[in-house]
Amino acid sequence: MNILEKPRYTIVRLSVLIEAYSDNEGKLKDILSTFDCANNMDVDKFFKEKAIEFDKQGISKTHIVMTSYKEKQVIVGYFTLCNKSFVIKNTQRNLSSSIKRRLSKFAQYDADAKQYTLSAPLIGQLGKNDNYKDLITGDDLLKFACDAVKEVQVFLGGRYVYLECEDNQKLLDFYGSNGFVNFGRRELECDEKNLIGGSYLIQMLKYLK
Repeated sequence: MNILEKPRYTIVRLSVLIEAYSDNEGKLKDILSTFDCANNMDVDKFFKEKAIEFDKQGISKTHIVMTSYKEKQVIVGYFTLCNKSFVIKNTQRNLSSSIKRRLSKFAQYDADAKQYTLSAPLIGQLGKNDNYKDLITGDDLLKFACDAVKEVQVFLGGRYVYLECEDNQKLLDFYGSNGFVNFGRRELECDEKNLIGGSYLIQMLKYLK
């Protein structure tokens, strides 16, 4: 499915737009430039400078959320998905016994290292457009991303999605209220430190029912 209709919203795959503007990529970049996310330069820069190339190379797939405003379609947000493998330490205190039982069905467990290795979709980027921030909630945008993951898992299997965010209480509360659980942290790579505050990212996991 290339375009997914939701009440009030249309979700368009960036790959569809890349094909539609194959003879005028500059025009597509102009469209993407209408997105602004001043409080997260990583989200902003990725959408404007990296999303097209990553999509072409198959590194990740970006999905653009649009709605009607003053009789025209505008970008209100976007999310990017890719598939990753990651490690979850069994020593994490906030991993309940029920979470561990579920993990054992989808992950490989290394008893010596006391850790799970799991492959699951990563919500690599998630951001609202500051220019139209009142036209969509963060909860709705995150739900669209999780719903897209669930659609993929109908064909591929799996029940988990994960993401990484800055160690910011507001962000942690937001993702926590949407069912994500903190399972660890990842040290930033050199090229990330100019765009992201701190020296690491919090890793969060959600079981999709």
